[in-house]
Amino acid sequence: MKIIQHPRPSFRSSPSFRFFRSSRSIRSAQSSHPSQFSQFSSLIGVFSLALALVQLLTPAPGWCEGEQIFIMGSIVRVRAEPSTQGKDVALVKFGEMLQMLAKTDKPERVGNLEDCWLQVKLDGKTGWLFGGLACLFDTGRPFDSYEKAFDKRLEIYEAGRDDALAFFKFVQEKLKAAADSDEKLFFGFYRLRALQYLVARMTRNGGNSGNGGNSRKAIMDPVVKPLADNLVFSEPAGEYFVKSDILWALHDLYKQAALSDRIARKIVDMPLPGETEGFYSAMVAREEMTYGEYLTRHPDGQFVEEVLTHLEKFFRPSVPDKISNEIEAIHGGEASALRKYLDEFKAILKKVEHPKVVDVMKAIDGNLEHLRDDK
Repeated sequence: MKIIQHPRPSFRSSPSFRFFRSSRSIRSAQSSHPSQFSQFSSLIGVFSLALALVQLLTPAPGWCEGEQIFIMGSIVRVRAEPSTQGKDVALVKFGEMLQMLAKTDKPERVGNLEDCWLQVKLDGKTGWLFGGLACLFDTGRPFDSYEKAFDKRLEIYEAGRDDALAFFKFVQEKLKAAADSDEKLFFGFYRLRALQYLVARMTRNGGNSGNGGNSRKAIMDPVVKPLADNLVFSEPAGEYFVKSDILWALHDLYKQAALSDRIARKIVDMPLPGETEGFYSAMVAREEMTYGEYLTRHPDGQFVEEVLTHLEKFFRPSVPDKISNEIEAIHGGEASALRKYLDEFKAILKKVEHPKVVDVMKAIDGNLEHLRDDK
């Protein structure tokens, strides 16, 4: 297994080498026209040598010796060699920060995760840990680093109660120590996400606490029970979700925080309980409860263009005739509900100043044109 300790760009993969390789095709022409190519070839040589020296003297992008890594497992083994068969050197816990010294050049699969092995510095010794349970951490950008680490942890579905609980407790302690609005909003949001993650891990996997996949027992867990009012059970999904009004209330409590726009965009992507069952009015209502809520709170936010692009595609699908026929078939109570939601969306959009608003408005008006009123 090859170990990378001082990574530098490979000269053979560099633009200089590609330039040299491509110049081979010139050589045949050079033999027939030497006077025209001699000066050009000299320039190529000088340029390529200079570029190669610059590349060798420039630090490689990405990681380098001395970077900090954040541990994302409840208990992560540090081994003498980069292998699951390596002898244990130490055990590290969720949230610990270690200095990385090197990494293996090729990823390896451990369980359901695939990543490289990282060599880390411990007290008076070194060892290797699996990178799937760690994340690079830039101490100069703590919120960005925590966001990356937490989101990576949330993507690990095959986890037991211990890992999920360690994640939840870490975020909860950070929330208790929060000193300003940004920290309170950021860690408050991720505490709720970690809570949902914990319950899901106990419900799906049974964890190691005897819950056996029983959602009722999971919600009554001593750690979860005090916060159970923040959750609602979704029968279609078969699991508990954080209530959307709780998430938006948290956002609104710290709406002046610099991170409020960023957290609002994350709330949009949180799952909602129930299902639309194919009813277009319900689909529109779901869009209003997510993307519409974002626009209401951040009409000039950094994600407005992204949100408007999504809404235009939603209201003006790739198969317009299909949605037109579906809308024309709507009648009775659903027709009234749909008209209400569409009118509410237009009211929200009128407060947003962005060129794409016109496109979304036209798409909504197209929906309204096909919506017939029952006489």
